Amino acid sequence: IFPTSGAITGRTPVTLQLKGSTRFVRWCHFGDFKVPAVARRDSLLCLSPRSAFAGDVKIGLGFDESNVHTTNSKYTYLPQPLFSRMDPMNGPELGNTLVLIAGSGFVNSEGLGCYFGDKLVVAEVLKSGSEVVCATPPMKPGRYTVRFTPNGVDTMRVPWQFTFDGVVDVLRVSPSHGSATSELSVLGKGFIDTDSLACRYTPASLLTRALFVSSSQVICETPKLVELPAIDTWTGVGVEISLNGVDFSTAAASFIYVPPAKIAWIEPAEGPTRGGTVVQVRGNNFHSINHMPRCVFGGKSVHAVVVSASKILCTSPPREMTGLVTFDVTLNGQDYICTRDVFGSSCLDGQRMFGYHSTANLLSIDPTSGPFTGQTAVNVKGHFHYTGLSTNANLETKLSRLSLSMRLLSIV
Repeated sequence: IFPTSGAITGRTPVTLQLKGSTRFVRWCHFGDFKVPAVARRDSLLCLSPRSAFAGDVKIGLGFDESNVHTTNSKYTYLPQPLFSRMDPMNGPELGNTLVLIAGSGFVNSEGLGCYFGDKLVVAEVLKSGSEVVCATPPMKPGRYTVRFTPNGVDTMRVPWQFTFDGVVDVLRVSPSHGSATSELSVLGKGFIDTDSLACRYTPASLLTRALFVSSSQVICETPKLVELPAIDTWTGVGVEISLNGVDFSTAAASFIYVPPAKIAWIEPAEGPTRGGTVVQVRGNNFHSINHMPRCVFGGKSVHAVVVSASKILCTSPPREMTGLVTFDVTLNGQDYICTRDVFGSSCLDGQRMFGYHSTANLLSIDPTSGPFTGQTAVNVKGHFHYTGLSTNANLETKLSRLSLSMRLLSIV
């Protein structure tokens, strides 16, 4: 018998393969109901009658009204499937996306499958008949009708269509390195704005949300530090993109996690409005990749030099007005060491400030000389400004290439 099962609504074309002649067979019996038989050379074709109940019935052959031969073969009536959800609703043109159709009335039977367009694939029932899963075949990009078949013959249209997407390719990420607070710009091709757009970080297989920008760019969040192993060394991960949250790009771009940098202090923390003050930044985990380190004085970005893992040097830019400005450092051109809060107005770990003051105007010093053994009290007169931000409270100057600490005796 093929198929060995069908819907309770009936009208399933059932082929009965027989041994011997079919000339005298007039009826096919499905339990207590009979339907006309169409004789072929070695088989019969019958349309199954409607049944009020799901379950097995005996198959019989009717030669006339009273002469019925009951066989040992059975035919199974299947409940009418109902569909409530399909997920995902899109996948790559290469196929092999596992599509779950939820509902009721699903039974594991011979010929169980799904049609995507005109291509049939095998299906499997899960969770006691409430879910069925199919793997998509390779298809050209486009939107296709989905049909469910319980026996390979009867088909029922699913209320949703499935979209086959073009191949997604990932080329690179920017920045190429950063801490776990980074947002990554992923560049590639074939990106589509979908509700399930996602990024995956391998080999840990951590998923984050993605923001669609264009067909060649998406923005990915990076996993939070609590989701990652402790980062005390540089760690490379792969970044992949998915349009449906299930299937990911075969290509992956490389992103390097680095230990989070910290700033301990800056010196000096003030300088004249004309700029040119060399500021020393002290801390840990400083690094320089792609020559991107920058210091930011109140929104003005200047080049920075990473001297070592604990020292950065940069020069203050000029500013028209005196006063305090925020001070930040970025090592990759995007993330700031001084992490800002959601309003961007202050740092969660303590905002660092740099003070701009007017240029000092030195009028006189007295005396103008003294013994090389030092300890001469020098009276400095002029116009000065002191913010108190520097860690060293003494004003430093150079006299004959020798740095002397001088007490501020007279400040106007």
